Amino acid sequence: MHLFRKSTRPAQGLKVSNGGKKLYRIGIHSNVKSNANFTDGHVWLSSEESGTNGMRTYGLWNNNSSVFGVLSSGLGNGVILNKEGAYRPQASKFFLIDRVQYNTFQNYINTPDTWYITNTCAEWARDAIYATTGNYLDVDDNFGIETPRELSRTLGK
Repeated sequence: MHLFRKSTRPAQGLKVSNGGKKLYRIGIHSNVKSNANFTDGHVWLSSEESGTNGMRTYGLWNNNSSVFGVLSSGLGNGVILNKEGAYRPQASKFFLIDRVQYNTFQNYINTPDTWYITNTCAEWARDAIYATTGNYLDVDDNFGIETPRELSRTLGK
């Protein structure tokens, strides 16, 4: 069962100053609470440049008809841009990053990847945050499979 819900409009006009350097805000989000079922939900990333009203989302999606009870998105197997705009996060964590880190983030999300039961949206997003910021978020659930609910547990939601 997917618990996708319509979201409110993303934060507008991130205004941050760092001595004239351009900053970016990236986020990791789960759309389920920590008590969700093992196969529920989705984890995705967002990015926003300071001084703009534009937020982009990035997610790793499954296009297999059914893998261990996980239903397909039907949109292709891999990284998809701006599919999550209407989702309402139940748990989120944001990071302010500089241009060098943002380039690392862009390189990561632009690298083709494929969803598998052992390479989920939660693992992909966690690894992007780690590669970009050095912050390692626990998303490992039962059997070592990374899940949206475990990200919510880690973030205390």
